[in-house]
Amino acid sequence: MPPFCDHANEILVRTLDLDGGSCKKLVQVILQDVGLASQVLRLANSAANNQSGRPIMSVAHAVTVLGWLEVRGLASAVRYIEHFANRSPGLRELVVTSVLTAVQSRQIAAVLGYPHPEQAYICGLLRNLGEVLMACHYPDKHSEIILILDEENIPERAACLRVLDFSWDDVGICVAARWHMPPAVRLGMDASAIASGSPLDRCLASITNYGHSLTRTLYRKGRTIDAIQLETVLNPAGQPVQVPSKDLHAIVDLAIAETREMFSALQIPTETLRISKQAELARKTKQAKPV
Repeated sequence: MPPFCDHANEILVRTLDLDGGSCKKLVQVILQDVGLASQVLRLANSAANNQSGRPIMSVAHAVTVLGWLEVRGLASAVRYIEHFANRSPGLRELVVTSVLTAVQSRQIAAVLGYPHPEQAYICGLLRNLGEVLMACHYPDKHSEIILILDEENIPERAACLRVLDFSWDDVGICVAARWHMPPAVRLGMDASAIASGSPLDRCLASITNYGHSLTRTLYRKGRTIDAIQLETVLNPAGQPVQVPSKDLHAIVDLAIAETREMFSALQIPTETLRISKQAELARKTKQAKPV
């Protein structure tokens, strides 16, 4: 899955300057791009680079393991996501929602006292990996599913199964396994994982899905924050709790603040994240194609 052109270009520039400040900025750039983050983590967790057998869940750790030149080579070798964005309606918006989910998941983890908020960020960033991949490589099928969601307002899994024999969450889980992603990433994509595993594992999976649901509710469905306030999330002890209203509003505000520069650079208004807007774009793209 390729990164955005601007992010890949910034990686190439940053790796020419090896001071500590640039290293921090390099990690920040990677964390804003689901394509870059997934590739860096995939490579760092491969058998060739990870001899310890312990999953690498930190992008900063992954960059240290790979080295700057390896990251630079990865960024220069990939095809940019703009190539896909031109033929896949709503892909830019889809990738931006992944970053919103990541920031929200990290902040929810901090509120609950989960000990590794950075892991929650990574799990949130990759939570929608399956749909992003489907939009990249099978834009027509993805558009068909988006149109069903807009016209019939049915669950995403049901819409996916109508067009495919699987859901895009199934795609994400399978691809993450083949890419040797840490188990926590895969657990966050599987809603049934909340019912199994250690309390901390279930807490992280719950946080990831809560952050994902928050993004869907606010930006894809266009509902207010009150629509999710009554939902619960598991704390580090595995007990269901509600995120306090004050904290939830602060989490949403912070996510918008952290992604404002990305929205501006990609020229994406927040209203275009809605299913209805993506469906409009899918219809226009479909009509423009030759019969």
